[in-house]
Amino acid sequence: MKNKFCDLQDLDNEASVEARFVDKLLDDLGFVSAEIKLKTSLRELKVGKGSKSSLYKPDYAIISLGMPTLIVDAKATTEVISEFEQQCSSYCLEINKAYDHNPVRYYLLSNGVKTALYKWDVQKPILELEFQDFDKGKEKYKELHKIIGKKALAESAEEQMALVDNAIFQFEKTTLEGLSDLFQRMHQYIWAKEKKSPSAAFEELMKIIFVKIQKDREIHSRFGVDPKPKYKDVVFSTHWINSQTENESPINDPLFKNLVKSLEEEIRNDKKKRVFDENEQIKLSKDTIKWIVKELQHIDFISMEEDIHGRMFETFLDATVRGRDLGQFFTPRDIVDLMVNLAQIKVTKTGVPKVLDACCGSGGFLISAMGKMIQDANALVGVTTKERAALISSIKNESIFGIDAGSDPAIYRIARMNMYLHGDGGSHIYHADSLDKTLGPVGNASIEYNKQLKEVRELVLGNGLTFDVILSNPPFSLKYSRDDEEQGHVLNQYEISVDKSEGNVLKSLLSSVMFLERYKDLVSDDGKILAVIDDSVLSGASYAHVRNYIREQFILLAVISLPGDAFKRASARVKTSILYLRRRKECEVQSDVFMASSVCLGIEEKTARRIGIDAATLSTQKLVEAQTIVKSFENYLDGKAGNYTVPASRIADRMDVKFCIADGGRKTSIWEAKKLSICLIQDVLHPAAGRKLSVLETDAYQFLRVNYDGDVIEGDIIEGAECSYSALYVVKSWDILMSNMGVGRGAVGIVPPFHSGKFVSNEYTILQADSEEEAVYYCNLLRTKEILGDILASTTGMNRGRIKWDSISTVIVPKYVPGNANIVKITSDLKL
Repeated sequence: MKNKFCDLQDLDNEASVEARFVDKLLDDLGFVSAEIKLKTSLRELKVGKGSKSSLYKPDYAIISLGMPTLIVDAKATTEVISEFEQQCSSYCLEINKAYDHNPVRYYLLSNGVKTALYKWDVQKPILELEFQDFDKGKEKYKELHKIIGKKALAESAEEQMALVDNAIFQFEKTTLEGLSDLFQRMHQYIWAKEKKSPSAAFEELMKIIFVKIQKDREIHSRFGVDPKPKYKDVVFSTHWINSQTENESPINDPLFKNLVKSLEEEIRNDKKKRVFDENEQIKLSKDTIKWIVKELQHIDFISMEEDIHGRMFETFLDATVRGRDLGQFFTPRDIVDLMVNLAQIKVTKTGVPKVLDACCGSGGFLISAMGKMIQDANALVGVTTKERAALISSIKNESIFGIDAGSDPAIYRIARMNMYLHGDGGSHIYHADSLDKTLGPVGNASIEYNKQLKEVRELVLGNGLTFDVILSNPPFSLKYSRDDEEQGHVLNQYEISVDKSEGNVLKSLLSSVMFLERYKDLVSDDGKILAVIDDSVLSGASYAHVRNYIREQFILLAVISLPGDAFKRASARVKTSILYLRRRKECEVQSDVFMASSVCLGIEEKTARRIGIDAATLSTQKLVEAQTIVKSFENYLDGKAGNYTVPASRIADRMDVKFCIADGGRKTSIWEAKKLSICLIQDVLHPAAGRKLSVLETDAYQFLRVNYDGDVIEGDIIEGAECSYSALYVVKSWDILMSNMGVGRGAVGIVPPFHSGKFVSNEYTILQADSEEEAVYYCNLLRTKEILGDILASTTGMNRGRIKWDSISTVIVPKYVPGNANIVKITSDLKL
């Protein structure tokens, strides 16, 4: 038996059905090779549900007007085509999900003997044909031509596109949490599909965000503040991508390509600084770009609430970059906002202050300051529209300055991105070593870079530009050393690199300390400096000469103590404070100092939960805390007395809040009111003696450890021959086991009887109480928020990595009252 295409006996396996029947059928329907995507070029998609799901792709996909409109799958003559309906239908569904309409209208199944045509979402076939129906003049074959012939599918696709073109494109509101979840999801998708590092993923996502914001601005320009565009008007959309037949990845080329080109023009005209390299491209596959567009397209980035818009960039950073990498970019927003509010940056009709961050990271301080200044400008009365616009233009383009030396990644470009997304092109964000008082170059030179370096040098060195407000969070751990020739050259520029009291030239110095002197040179006579600094500088004996320098050169206005976990997101457990300074005038004498402590600012929800604070309470406490500090500081400036004032004599040596206010055991009065006796922790606990054992190569040792929940649990079993310690310490029942590295986070626990005789290293302190009940009581006391705060405050230095007994033995505690029912019960439970 023969039909128009072949002899039935020539059909057997799937390959023969494809070559001798389906290929000829598609040709007869009018399709050319460019309109037929073969199986090799199709994506495998997951079809079906649950345990029955599988990866599948058909043999053909027909493309009409750049979109898939028909799916075709061939089978061997012995196979029953109805058994493959679900597979094909599911594949059509997965393809249609990528569009704002359903371009795939039909699918065709054929084994040569039987052929069936289906609407993609209807279970029963709309047309069934036998082998002999495929011949000239046959009614069913004519019907097939009418439905899926080239002209028919093209007309159908055109009609669908026209319908979608004229439908209203809906923009949706989002929340900060929603944005965070979205950015995290996009980051994970890029990692899974492209294997990009966090920093690389961030850079590629930002390119797409830039395109999105540019196109959203165009929509607002055309349709107003509450835009209701049609699909055909929205370029940043999967609908527009699907309509582009000439460019494989149209978001990349032409959209991003044109954006880079326009930025290049502004760079050449000195209106903006470089954000992207010339001829930069989005280094993601077209499918990944399209998926990201689908996720972002309905969010209106222009009309989102100001708080969400202002925090979008840091939310993006936080979702994509983690650990120490994040520390290069990021100061917690609540700390940034507190410092900006304390700075009291005043915009008037006739004057706009100049603001600097000389280690600006992603520009968080600059963005917050700019937002506050624009808010003030908008609140001014008696100002014409033209005058207000001029003030805002001055704020954005002439008043915000940032410098950063980071080049791997190029953090200064990230700051420019952030500024750009907030309506400024980062026209005064520079790449230079701001600690070099000659503003030295960083990395490889170029004509463009040399031009920008010359610009900032002329401003600062030539014109003597100074700044009314300096806001900064210098790197905590970065040091300049005389062992390095370039760094030694910079150190030689610094008065503070010499300890005058000892007559010593210091071999190295923290960059955060150097910034204090640098900012003295850059701040105006009445200007303000607010900087985050490691508490060791304010309290440690080795930094006494730095404090002498501060007292000689500045008036210390305020010190605000920050929580030890404020920078935990950046993998840094550093006890820090905000230092608020202004230059000392001739013959000026230091007055009382404002001091305050924060418990919650900078703290993450996860950390707060550990000390018993839920998310809602944390948010409220942060707000109340910041408002209280700002209001108290305003009262201080107005000359009003309060418990926030510290006499100048108190900062004659140390300047840290804990020492100057001396609020350790600050609940002493409450304890005494409850008739509790007060003592030092060393009066009731003492280090265990005689526990040290030499490690023998022939023995094995079961280690213990304490987690942050206070549980003593088993660690590794280590053979003596492989042990890195020469000596270990044996524990006994009812010992209090304290992790030297984790005590500040609650790693203190009771050794239960079944762990007696096991071992710890010298990274643990073993304490003993006079009774089992007392051991339980004092162990739990050491883990309370109040006592933990005193422990952390009693130590100083970078990371406070190891807190040992000597540092905490003088912490004040309430003594145990024997017979406490709760303690008795806990003690009994531990014996079980």
